[in-house]
Amino acid sequence: DPADVLLFNLQFEERGGAELFDPAEDWQEHVDFDLNPDFFAEVVIGLADSEDGEINDVFARILLCREKDHKLCHIIWRE
Repeated sequence: DPADVLLFNLQFEERGGAELFDPAEDWQEHVDFDLNPDFFAEVVIGLADSEDGEINDVFARILLCREKDHKLCHIIWRE
């Protein structure tokens, strides 16, 4: 939704962030390969209630391969 993108962009400087995690188990519903955390990472992009707070308003979750030569990327956007 364009309005969501605009609101997110306006708030990102003060409340936005990205955090790196091992892939969550629910990625298995979206991909058909082993999600070895040595090979894959999940990046969560969103907004937190405070500067030091955890992201609680998730805009996107991104599954990336940790190997630079392997260009795999999957994104789950907020609905």
